[in-house]
Amino acid sequence: MGQFGSAPRRIRRTPFPTAIVQQLAPSGSKLDWTGFYGFGGGMDYSATRHVGLRIQADFVHDHLFNDLLKDSRNTLHVSIGPYFHFGRNVVR
Repeated sequence: MGQFGSAPRRIRRTPFPTAIVQQLAPSGSKLDWTGFYGFGGGMDYSATRHVGLRIQADFVHDHLFNDLLKDSRNTLHVSIGPYFHFGRNVVR
């Protein structure tokens, strides 16, 4: 019957992770609001009407948990891969 008919499970806490969380957030919770900015874009290179190559990149700058982390971080995601168009929806 799965989880619907059974009693809730007791969560087993291990001492090491519990000690880390208590040091970082003594109240047991942490709230942080951070603005960020980012931009990105991409291109399609069509080899034929049905097959091509898509390249895209995104850049994001943020600074999470200002009281815990010294520096901000920049993240760059780049992806390259084939794309395929199937059926008659391709304009001739």
